Amino acid sequence: MFKIQNVSKYYNTANNVSLGLRNVNCEFEKGEIVAIVGESGSGKTTFLNVISGMDTYEEGEILFNGEETSYFNDEDLEEFRKNNIGFIFQNYNLVDSYTVLQNVMFPLIVRGYTSIEAREKALELLEKVGLSNRANHKSTKLSGGEKQRVVIARALASDSQVLACDEPTGNLDSKTGKEIIDLIKSVAKDRLVLIVTHNYSEVENIATRRIRFHDGEIAEDINIKQKEESQELTIKTKNHKLSFMDDVRLSIQNLLSTPRKTVITTVIFFVIAILVAVIYQNCYELSEETGYGYGSSYANTDPNRLVIFNKDKTVLDLEKIKNIIKNDFLVKNSFYEDNYITGNIDNDRKT
Repeated sequence: MFKIQNVSKYYNTANNVSLGLRNVNCEFEKGEIVAIVGESGSGKTTFLNVISGMDTYEEGEILFNGEETSYFNDEDLEEFRKNNIGFIFQNYNLVDSYTVLQNVMFPLIVRGYTSIEAREKALELLEKVGLSNRANHKSTKLSGGEKQRVVIARALASDSQVLACDEPTGNLDSKTGKEIIDLIKSVAKDRLVLIVTHNYSEVENIATRRIRFHDGEIAEDINIKQKEESQELTIKTKNHKLSFMDDVRLSIQNLLSTPRKTVITTVIFFVIAILVAVIYQNCYELSEETGYGYGSSYANTDPNRLVIFNKDKTVLDLEKIKNIIKNDFLVKNSFYEDNYITGNIDNDRKT
């Protein structure tokens, strides 16, 4: 299934380059349950991210079912993960505003299932992990163990050949953690299961192989027990991209699933925005009626008042304006103020 050849991973920062993986070589087959262990920073999580397509690598080659993956771009990696990898995360990564059923249905709809097909398959998976009675509950109402069961059901929803488990019992007590490990074993048949863990004793009873990382390299690779004979797994793969109607349907689902407090906050925001717009409009109309405007230092309420200025609003030459008024207009009681000339115009000469 997987063949890893001299794979290295580096992280570039502003000041230096740090090592993630260095010359990693190994192979994995369907039916194996592989425990990946090592101290913090040893490279075990980096290795899981690289092999599952969550991260890229700089050197070497990873072959999946004989196909090279080094040339994969972001879109190829997304397609690879969608069709082949099921993820079980320590922090669950569930959509809190969705119900349990919607969380399991979501990856199915993304892969091209109709709503009816996705619902039927999701209910089957929830029955398999013992959560059918919680299908319509929000994920926020579940215990840690129940959330992890939902994550497992969601991972199985993709019919994936690989289960990538990153500290699946990290947030659980020992009793619940054992139940989750047993559940992973029960659904692992005909799949490759990779489990990153800091507590090997939790997975010791189900692991067929143990790999220990140290400083980005494989320090130990031991076969513990013979893997179970696997049969060909039937994969329902759909080369599907979300249509406009899929986007609309998911958007409506997101809207209907939005927590009540978010809806209330949105309504309050729109009310405030409308009030601000109304107040602004009233102030603008008032300024038009009274003659107050930007740049004005007085109220232009006299209908016979004359204000003269250049077209480009620049300061006037007062002497030139005096000559214009003297020659072309009869102005009574004229006066000058702040570079503006005002006065009463003889209506007979107004043009």
